[in-house]
Amino acid sequence: MNNPGMASYDSARKAPACANVGAYCDTGVLVDGRGTMGPEKNAPNTINSSCADGNSGTYHSDESLDRLRVSTLDGSPMAPGKTVKIEATVWAWSTGTSDSLDLYYASDASNPTWTFLTTLKPAAGGAQVLSTTYTLPAGGLQAVRGNFRYSSTVGSCTTGGYDDRDDLVFAVGSEGTPQPPSAAFTSSCSALTCGFTDTSTDADGDLASWSWNFGDGTTSTTRSPSHAYAAAGTYTVTLTVTDSQGQTSTAQRTVTVTAPSVISLSTLGYKTKGTRYVDLTWSGAAGTSVDVYRNGTRLLTTANDGAHTDAPGAAGTYTYRVCEAGTSTCSNESSATF
Repeated sequence: MNNPGMASYDSARKAPACANVGAYCDTGVLVDGRGTMGPEKNAPNTINSSCADGNSGTYHSDESLDRLRVSTLDGSPMAPGKTVKIEATVWAWSTGTSDSLDLYYASDASNPTWTFLTTLKPAAGGAQVLSTTYTLPAGGLQAVRGNFRYSSTVGSCTTGGYDDRDDLVFAVGSEGTPQPPSAAFTSSCSALTCGFTDTSTDADGDLASWSWNFGDGTTSTTRSPSHAYAAAGTYTVTLTVTDSQGQTSTAQRTVTVTAPSVISLSTLGYKTKGTRYVDLTWSGAAGTSVDVYRNGTRLLTTANDGAHTDAPGAAGTYTYRVCEAGTSTCSNESSATF
């Protein structure tokens, strides 16, 4: 199976390249060795063969730059503004004290202008991995160069017989730093039950998970849940959203829930001097006023004093309800028949 992070030789640019945007790009064994020494294929492996290797010495006794790897520190795809790490595997001569690695980058691999990053020294002879970091500039196809040299002075293409340089070309995405999501939600409560609607956003349009804490010791991972509280009170609700890149955002708000009214209604029907009356008595309503309904139609709004007398008129059966004024919180139905 092909690994998109492993470079292949780009015959047009004459250097190892990763054509697809990824979290890393690695030459692997493509640049192992130097010039005519050892197994290096397609030497000198510099863009447009612009800088030849020295051919003095012996493979893995004298100097060679054997591998280059560029990778993002956070494991996400390479993009302008990302911090990346360059790792260069070198073979240092003797104790390594006479050798130096100059590292460069170019924002346009098709027409490279090399910008100096740093010079690194091997800590010992033999195989060594030297590294540094830098921030990717804008540019869809970029490159890094390692110039591994014996003695001499810093440069992107020194000319010593033991000097080796290799380039690595890699694709870079168009986005800047991946933006974290923005958590947000709305709520609507009735009595002890609240409905929550997630309104979170993500610059990448890629929310992956939701974690709710309702403030009463219970949780949910549903995107827009409903929750019934066991007791009246004010609770702090917390939503944490996570996007596909593992970045998170948290939002909080308080909700207040109340115990539902329990209204109990009783009716007594009677007739006096030819007029029919119904006495309504109730308890449990919490507001200052109530709505009185007869046979499904609101008769009036009256004070919540627990009593009202209605004169329905003709003979028949009359069914009553009492509700908290302006709400659907209502009593049981109670009927009187004449």
